Amino acid sequence: MNRTTKVALVMAAVCALFGCTGEAVGRVGAAHLAVDAGRVDDDAGPPPVVCTLTQGYWKNHAEDWPVSSLVLGGEVYTQAQLLTLLRTAPRGDASLILAHQLIATLLNGVDASIADEVADAHAWLADNADGDGRLPFGTASGSDAHEDATDIADALADYNEGVTGPGHCGRAPVQVVAPQ
Repeated sequence: MNRTTKVALVMAAVCALFGCTGEAVGRVGAAHLAVDAGRVDDDAGPPPVVCTLTQGYWKNHAEDWPVSSLVLGGEVYTQAQLLTLLRTAPRGDASLILAHQLIATLLNGVDASIADEVADAHAWLADNADGDGRLPFGTASGSDAHEDATDIADALADYNEGVTGPGHCGRAPVQVVAPQ
């Protein structure tokens, strides 16, 4: 049994316990799931972002990534490069602090509540790139650039951790979508 099927069965059990009516739609990593009266449809298409996962989750669950590369600030990074970035301690470097949260946000899926901050993050990375244009940039504490990056990263972290947006997968209730 694959991970998608396991999660779908858990969702079905949650619906059975809490009386979900209609179709429960969830997201685990790249898997979009629909559960309706025990039917599991992992081809449900891209539903709205139902819940989010933290950068720590994405760092430790590469098998759940929906993509093999991402663009950060106009530069393409492979999954291996992104994992290296996620596993690199920021040590105060605002470019890494921002990149960690942007990677998680992009892997979670961007909804309207965070779209402006995602655009700001890409713009900051493009505007503050060092000579080779590749992360990390070594943006030290105390500069205006550091403050701007960490402000954006804080907003992205709030989204990834469920403070804003759809909620964190660990705490968010199953979203119920009415039958069509």
